[in-house]
Amino acid sequence: MASATGSGARAVDDAEWNEPRPNQVFAGKMTTEVCGQIANGFLTDVDCRDFGVDVHQIAEALTTPTCQLRRLIVSRQNFGAYGAKELGAALRTNKSLKELNIDYNNIGAEGGKEIGTALKTNNTLQTLDLSENRIGDEGGKEIGAALKTNHTLRKLNLALNGIGAEGAKEIAAAFQTNNTLKELNLMGNGIGGGKEAVRAAWAGRSTDLLL
Repeated sequence: MASATGSGARAVDDAEWNEPRPNQVFAGKMTTEVCGQIANGFLTDVDCRDFGVDVHQIAEALTTPTCQLRRLIVSRQNFGAYGAKELGAALRTNKSLKELNIDYNNIGAEGGKEIGTALKTNNTLQTLDLSENRIGDEGGKEIGAALKTNHTLRKLNLALNGIGAEGAKEIAAAFQTNNTLKELNLMGNGIGGGKEAVRAAWAGRSTDLLL
């Protein structure tokens, strides 16, 4: 059905009204409709913190070729390692996402490994917040291994994750080859002797390091 907005106005048909429009922002509860709008490229910025989400639906939407989402916040969902696995798989193919916040989701070591594995091949993500997820040393080591080959991530928040000295040292070792990470937060991890290793590896960078 066509519509017009006044004398001489161009008619707009239903198909055109339904075309994806860029730079759209959504904040609220994730629904099937919202996931569809992510998949078809309508939404570029989605914030669902504190609202219930179906992480599988979100991950599927992120893998569609038409997805244009650049920023996604799905914090405080408690989706655990399962959710991290779903999102990790999506990150391996998604080409649009620049910022991802999944803090306080209890993903644990296994979830940390899933995200770390994804970062080894993802080449679009620039900001990642994994704080308060209990990834521990094992998850920290996998993130460190990923940073050795990932050259797009600029900001990484790993605060309050139970990462110890071993995990911190693996992260520090990545800075021998990684020169693109500009901000790193490792506060509240009790990394002990790993603190000096990280500080030494970071030396010479005029960017933010929080220990």
